[in-house]
Amino acid sequence: MPAPPTSVEADLFPTGTPAVTDVGIVMEQYKLMLQTTESLQARRQSLHTFFMSINSVLLAAIGVIGKESLDTPAVAIGVFLLGLTGAVMSWSWRQQLVSYGDVSACKWKVISQIEETLPSRPFCAEYQALKRKDYKSFTEAERKIPEYFALLYLISIIVGVLLAAEAI
Repeated sequence: MPAPPTSVEADLFPTGTPAVTDVGIVMEQYKLMLQTTESLQARRQSLHTFFMSINSVLLAAIGVIGKESLDTPAVAIGVFLLGLTGAVMSWSWRQQLVSYGDVSACKWKVISQIEETLPSRPFCAEYQALKRKDYKSFTEAERKIPEYFALLYLISIIVGVLLAAEAI
């Protein structure tokens, strides 16, 4: 008696595993899944570039403002507001990276399940080889970047509050 289908398998093949005669259709769907996965990665890279650019501008602005007279309330408020803006953006960036990581992981589960019906499983084999090398997902490292920026912004928020307290 065959094992009951996994939830991914049941969702992917609601009428059962495709017959050998349907492999052409399955291959087209497989190619489509690979294309959408590549598109997702491209959008993720664009997101990364966007937030890196915005963070560079915000940190440069904090530096320029901070270079001015640090004993005026306007400078303190500017440093605080830019820091707060950067912290909120960093949180948003991190949440979007988590979301992209989740969607990507689900796409790879579906691709792996489709490979079950094909003569070879290149992506599954690649993943198994990576696991044998103690592979760590890039998403884990990537999520730390917004956290580091948020830490810088937290410092600027604290500095802004301290400067405002001294200037008032």
